[in-house]
Amino acid sequence: MVRPMEKEWAEDAPIVSWAVFESAFMGRFFPRELREAKVREFLTLKQEFMSVHEYSLNFTQLSRYAPEMVADMRSRMSLFIIGLYHLSSKEGKATMPIGDMDIARQMIHVQQVCHDPGVHPRCNMVYLTPKGSHTCP
Repeated sequence: MVRPMEKEWAEDAPIVSWAVFESAFMGRFFPRELREAKVREFLTLKQEFMSVHEYSLNFTQLSRYAPEMVADMRSRMSLFIIGLYHLSSKEGKATMPIGDMDIARQMIHVQQVCHDPGVHPRCNMVYLTPKGSHTCP
């Protein structure tokens, strides 16, 4: 049941745009320092000992904190490729996205390169993850 005072408050409350609400909410419950730390974490994200799938999940999760940096697919894919540890600079340039190439195709290519030891010798490496030991993803 709505009490008279609450009803009066609701009627007098100004209509707030989503942008204003989001800004106030984020400022109150997600401080700027924490948001900036998440952006830095996104910018420094490297695959290292993660599988390509795990790296992709982390990349997607952290990219939400830097939407302007991944606004278009080319920017998103370029940042994704930069974090892949097993691509040399030459291979990285060769896998740079062309036009609107889908990121899933890019991931498939990276996994294929990694699974072919003749193409990439580091892929015979065994590494440890929280789920046990694995060979190159």
